Amino acid sequence: MLEFRGLTLVYYIPVEKVENFLLSGVTPVVRRNKVRLYVQVLESVSLSGKGVEGLKVRELNYMIEAKYSGRKGYYAVKLYADNPQYVEWGVSQGFLKTLADISYREERNRVFCSAKKNNKVLARIEADVDIGLLSSFKGKLYPSVLSLIFLNNFIGVKEKKCEVLPIKLRASVLPARISYMDLAELEELGLLGEEKPSYVFYVKRIVLEIL
Repeated sequence: MLEFRGLTLVYYIPVEKVENFLLSGVTPVVRRNKVRLYVQVLESVSLSGKGVEGLKVRELNYMIEAKYSGRKGYYAVKLYADNPQYVEWGVSQGFLKTLADISYREERNRVFCSAKKNNKVLARIEADVDIGLLSSFKGKLYPSVLSLIFLNNFIGVKEKKCEVLPIKLRASVLPARISYMDLAELEELGLLGEEKPSYVFYVKRIVLEIL
């Protein structure tokens, strides 16, 4: 079981932007010519299980919704982590993670995170977590809504071949507002340009179980 906290940004981007990042047999889930792109920066709260027991790790993930063998799941464009042992474990499970320098911290109602690889900025995000009665209401509502849109599979890659990995997700979230953002790598890859996130969540807890 993997438990994290952090930020999730949800974008809707033109389908043609993702086509070059898909392996053979993987097709994007398209809504009105748009594909849902998730940008996540996460910090571990508690990791348990063979190969990850007690590890501390921070992640930067870019994922889209896609289909493989008729099953919908999260498909990774890039997965980064800052713990070599966790990267090795991820690869063994079908999560093709790459080592990067990632920082994450929370100060009162603000979240600061950044990621670099070979001294090159991948992403920098600062966000304010909304608090108050409305946010409290949304915080109770969003997990219910998210549970309806969570996908039950991850489209992983083992030995250069796709494999559908059944997963279970549950989360507790609050709305957040971006105060500063530089998604340099996604812009360089051509996945993002002028698009703005449709949703920004502060993830108080997200739990992933690989079934």
